[in-house]
Amino acid sequence: MGKTILVVLALAAFPVSAFAGIFPTTTFSPTDETRVGIGLRFEFGDNAAEVVGSVRHTHTDTNNFVTGGLAEIAIPVITKKNHGPKIRAMGLAGSTCVQGVGGIGYDFANQQPLIGAGVQGPYTEAGANFLFNSELHPYIGLNSFGCAPDKTTIALPPPD
Repeated sequence: MGKTILVVLALAAFPVSAFAGIFPTTTFSPTDETRVGIGLRFEFGDNAAEVVGSVRHTHTDTNNFVTGGLAEIAIPVITKKNHGPKIRAMGLAGSTCVQGVGGIGYDFANQQPLIGAGVQGPYTEAGANFLFNSELHPYIGLNSFGCAPDKTTIALPPPD
């Protein structure tokens, strides 16, 4: 027991910098990803099923905070109203698996600009489009976007 205490005291007195060259150093690097996706969305305001084509770019920083953008076109396939598409340009921010989205677009069926806001989760989405004529069109959907990539972990070997 006495020898153990002496060893612990000796190690505690030894400078921590002396161990720096023994163990590998772990660093983190940001990660960028651009993906093309497809999905199916149901919009309650138009009572329409839509096929959605999207391009998403994400940047994951060293703290795993995700920012980026999303461009999409939604084409109605089953609807009771006009058959015009919607286009949106959205910003996104959040964690690797759940991001808030928000941006602007245009609804060609209603001939109205729109403001969109929602949440993107792994392979799911929900939100609403607010048209400038004061209509609110909530939606839910499924898509091919999983989680954004995590930060890159780099383990550097100890110096010689």
